[in-house]
Amino acid sequence: MTAPSEPTSILSPGIRPVTISILLAMGLVAFDTLSVITMLPAITADLGHVELLSWIVTAFLLTSTITILVAGPIIDRWGLRVTFHVSLVILVAASIGASVAPTMELLVISRAVQGIGGGAALTVSFAAIGIAIPQGLRTQSYAANAAVWGVASLAGPGVAAALISFASWRLVFLLNVPLGLAAFLVSSRHLPGRRPGAADGERLDARGVLLVAMFTAAVLVALADLSRWSLFALAVGAGLGVAYWRHAGRVPHPILRRDHVVSVPMGVVNLLGFAALASALAVIAYTALFVEGSLGLSTAHAGLSIGFSALGWTVGSTAASRLQRRISGYSVITGGLALVSLTLLFGLVVFDQHSPFILVLISMLTITVGVGGFSNAQFNILHSLTEETEMGRVSSSVQYLRSLGNSCGTAAAGALIVFSVARRVGDPEKLRDLLAGKDVNLGADVRIGLAAGYRLVHLMGAAIAVVGLAGSIALGRHMARRPSDGAPSSGAPSSGAASKQGSPA
Repeated sequence: MTAPSEPTSILSPGIRPVTISILLAMGLVAFDTLSVITMLPAITADLGHVELLSWIVTAFLLTSTITILVAGPIIDRWGLRVTFHVSLVILVAASIGASVAPTMELLVISRAVQGIGGGAALTVSFAAIGIAIPQGLRTQSYAANAAVWGVASLAGPGVAAALISFASWRLVFLLNVPLGLAAFLVSSRHLPGRRPGAADGERLDARGVLLVAMFTAAVLVALADLSRWSLFALAVGAGLGVAYWRHAGRVPHPILRRDHVVSVPMGVVNLLGFAALASALAVIAYTALFVEGSLGLSTAHAGLSIGFSALGWTVGSTAASRLQRRISGYSVITGGLALVSLTLLFGLVVFDQHSPFILVLISMLTITVGVGGFSNAQFNILHSLTEETEMGRVSSSVQYLRSLGNSCGTAAAGALIVFSVARRVGDPEKLRDLLAGKDVNLGADVRIGLAAGYRLVHLMGAAIAVVGLAGSIALGRHMARRPSDGAPSSGAPSSGAASKQGSPA
């Protein structure tokens, strides 16, 4: 009797159902994250309370960021299948609640619950790659995930716009019901269950979760509004960070382990992920606003710029999956951060209210090629450094720091843009109306202030990316001198115990 052949593709019969489950999980989260942006004007027109509009997005991001961290230990204890099914039930139930919400307040609550399900599903999708996909095919799987996110970036807002035009924004939320059911059925038989070696006695670090949640909220509040309260919120956040650090050193199973932040190479790679997402997504998040508000172009032009960012992410991730067959993953990380840094510095020089639209498209493409390539190599390195029984915890730590970088960068970018407009015209209310989807005739001063704010975001992003680039170069040199501590020249390190992930930085 011949032994089964090794799979040569993520769609090979033996692992195809797992791949489909992973991609369905990614698609669900991507659709929830991206389609809601298109719905904001219609929601405001129906429910009012424009002052709560930003919380439709923020509530989802905040709860998903915290849940990402909590989901890791749960996956290690319960297994992928149970964790995924619970996340789907929460996500679908919250989507139904959002679809029938009679007030803006209840819609925000529903979105917060959606974030819990979405954060857990996202963690499952990446942990499943480390657990159920052979090491030689993982870069393919990361690239496929990036492609699904790219398709959702293009199709999600379009589908949402079509449903709003012919029916109601409420129907968009109900699309999660058939999608969630399909994901449940496909994963029921094929996602791995509880893994051998899982620790039954390990208790969830509830105090650690509370400290991390308060830390995350304090930092986001501080960065979202440049005012005298920002320093107070930052001080509170710093105090909570110190409190958690001490807590993590005293308990056996902290929700976020110290070595996942300060070890070499794992902790450094995680911190580089924070820097990459904070720098790149801060600019991407407000490019559509710049295109419409400062350049005076149409919503279609703004959508095209987002489409180019989705294309770049997919191209970058796919290219990185091939490059890592020839060069170290650490070299790919350095190359990705170099491309992000150069593009942000370029944008700092060239963008104003008269910039050609083609420069925006080039910028979106090159930024996301860089961050897409970086992300593929980052996940490959971290999964390859991790024992299977700890794959959930490690996947959640990297996703938490990436999500925190995304949230912090986006919050700070919004504050910089509002600050710039307010400095120019004294009152940024017209900008807030534009963000709410209202048809606003912006004056020349607002357009100039918006362009200046967009350049400030590039300056902030470039500073973060350059620091990350310096760190990645130093890490690459360190790993070249100590190849046994991480990835070999192919960029795919062999699996090692968590205790062998490196020394403290």
